[in-house]
Amino acid sequence: MSGKDQYKSSGWNAQGNRWTDRGDGNAQGGSYRYDNYDGQGVNRSYYYQNANGSTYHGTKDAQGNQTGGTYTRPNENPRYVGAPKK
Repeated sequence: MSGKDQYKSSGWNAQGNRWTDRGDGNAQGGSYRYDNYDGQGVNRSYYYQNANGSTYHGTKDAQGNQTGGTYTRPNENPRYVGAPKK
């Protein structure tokens, strides 16, 4: 990928939260990002499932600054299906 991230698709759900399909991955559901917005349009939390099957999620304050986060290794993700066979 160059410059800006180019993903398969993205959009907004009925609750006003943003999702991004980031492609295939080593966990069920592939690689994606999900951003939770409050009723005022501020992104308050996020969740990533990365291509290698790891996850990262955290929270943000009212200004959108990251206030915490948790990383999960691929083998600790219950959706992890393992690396592709070569």
